[in-house]
Amino acid sequence: MPLAPAERSVVVALNRSIETGSAKDVAGRTVDEKVSAGLLRADGLVLYRIEDEIPILLADEAIVVCR
Repeated sequence: MPLAPAERSVVVALNRSIETGSAKDVAGRTVDEKVSAGLLRADGLVLYRIEDEIPILLADEAIVVCR
């Protein structure tokens, strides 16, 4: 499925969820680290974080995005 850079509003909303402890990855683990950038899947359901300009495209580490 295609990926596109996440809009700033998506990153901000996701970071709010991370702060409250409600953000989960696809494997069901709580996400603890805030996201500075990410790639959003075309269906808008998951985000792959970008760390040090490197996309982390591991399926289990994709973060579930509530839209």
